[in-house]
Amino acid sequence: MAFLAARRYRWDLRLDFSRTLIFYFLGALFWSLGELGWDILAVASGFEETPYPSIADVFGW
Repeated sequence: MAFLAARRYRWDLRLDFSRTLIFYFLGALFWSLGELGWDILAVASGFEETPYPSIADVFGW
């Protein structure tokens, strides 16, 4: 969605709006790649159980 909006309003790094859309697009892209990597790792290793909660989960609110 951010990619289409940035393309419609042109890619101009001097404009704050364009920079916001570009960074939003890059963030969504890297998040999607991370999810894809985690899914591939989970399927390849036969990971079936949910991991136990840790102290790190306290900070994930």
